[in-house]
Amino acid sequence: MKNRNSVVQFLLAFFILCSVSNFSFAQAAADSSVKPLYSSVYDGNPNITFTQGSIIKLKSGQYYEILDKSNIKNMTANPTVNVYKDGKKLNLVIQNISTPIKAFLIKDVLESTIDGDFKGWDGNTSWKLVNGDTWQQEFENGNIYANLFRPAVTIMRVSDGTYKMMVKGIKEITTVKRK
Repeated sequence: MKNRNSVVQFLLAFFILCSVSNFSFAQAAADSSVKPLYSSVYDGNPNITFTQGSIIKLKSGQYYEILDKSNIKNMTANPTVNVYKDGKKLNLVIQNISTPIKAFLIKDVLESTIDGDFKGWDGNTSWKLVNGDTWQQEFENGNIYANLFRPAVTIMRVSDGTYKMMVKGIKEITTVKRK
C-alpha cells in the first residue's frame, strides 16, 4: 500500500510540474513584462497550416522554418508574431494560436529573379538568376509545371544545411544547390 501511495504522489507531482511549466511559458508569453526578442506581423495566407518544414516570412523580412511536427492552422489575417528564446531554440507565439511553435531563424537568404522563362521543375532542372548565379534542383520533388516570366525567387539555407528555393507564384518549395 505504501508503494502505491508513493507512485500516486510521484505521478501527481509530475503532472503538476508539467502543468506548471507549460502554464509558465504560456503565461510568460502573454505577460507584458516578458518582452519578446522580436515582434512583427505574418503577411501570408490566413488559411495556411504551419507544418514541419514550412517557411514563413514576416513583414520585417525575417524568414523562419517551422520545426514542430504538429499541424497548426492559422485562421487570422496578418497576425502578430512574437519571437521568444527558449534555451537555444526560438518559439513563435502567433496571435490566436494558443501553442508556441518551435522555429529556426533563417539567416542565409538570397532574393533574386530568374533570368527569363520559368517552366517549373522535373527533378534535374537548372535556373540562371539575374544576379549571375546558377542553381540546380538537388532532389526530385515531383514535377511542377508553370509558365512564368522572370519570377522572383528566394533561396535560403534551412536548419538541416540544405538550400530551399521558393518561386513567387508556386506553392511548392524545392531543394537546390549552387551549380
